[in-house]
Amino acid sequence: MAVAAAQKSREMFAINKSYSIENGYPARRRSLVDDARFETIVVKQTKQSVLEEARQLANVNDQYDDQGFESEEKPIGHENEVESSESSEPSSSDNDDSDAGLTEEEVLLEKAASQDKDAEMAVQRATLVLRLREGINSLARVLKVIENGKGNVVHLESRPSKEQGVQFDVLAKVDMTRKDLLALMKILRQSSTLASITILAEDNINVKNPWFPRHARDLDNCNHLVTKYEPELDMNHPGFADKVYRSRRKEIAAIAFEYKYGDSIPYIDYTADEVGTWTAVFNNVLDLMPKHFCMEYRNAFKMLQDEKIFTEDKIP
Repeated sequence: MAVAAAQKSREMFAINKSYSIENGYPARRRSLVDDARFETIVVKQTKQSVLEEARQLANVNDQYDDQGFESEEKPIGHENEVESSESSEPSSSDNDDSDAGLTEEEVLLEKAASQDKDAEMAVQRATLVLRLREGINSLARVLKVIENGKGNVVHLESRPSKEQGVQFDVLAKVDMTRKDLLALMKILRQSSTLASITILAEDNINVKNPWFPRHARDLDNCNHLVTKYEPELDMNHPGFADKVYRSRRKEIAAIAFEYKYGDSIPYIDYTADEVGTWTAVFNNVLDLMPKHFCMEYRNAFKMLQDEKIFTEDKIP
């Protein structure tokens, strides 16, 4: 632990010194690699703090909801013969372990349910992964628990599991409210029938199993990142003090961000100054092309000119 803490301190110190201009390092000596590493650590720490805050909020809510959950859990567990490992008088350490074992999706789900009472009672679809210890026949008992927990199963998939001690993996899509879903998760986690249960997020991305777009429409699911090099944030950006440029840039960026796959390509009405800038750049490129550009580039450029896509008086 001490070694890990020391290593983390060294990383933060080195990254802060290389990243922070306020620490005496001029902008020309800033490293893009160090900047990216710094952002990664900041995002990770921010995510951990948000999850910790959500877990603390969940602990507070559980103190008020414990009696309600117990009254719901007992008849469901008894009626469906789902074995419970919870003792009649749980210790405070048991509660802490239970809360610490919440997945990221469950923590965010509980936080959203506690903050928005209307959304808490709204029926939504959740995707659960159930890992059965006792074979596929035990799935019937689990489905009965879901039914008694006011859930409606709309889709099921099963396959033999590759995990040790687990016979089948079952994917279930369930329609139910957030409140009932949280109660159901706590009940199923106590069952000896299940080795584990997980809520899948729609946009869940794991570092060890990264997601990549496989079609152009998948790009609509990607986030638009805001970097520190935007003209609004970077004092060294040429347009930092140009309010007209920043406003125009924001307007054009909004059009691009709102575009979705399959939409008609939006038309942008460029100003005379913007067209004049394009004309100057276009003519300068034509002058430099014979001497400095490769044959492949010149051929591709000529094709765009022949199709009237590249002209000096119109921005493509």
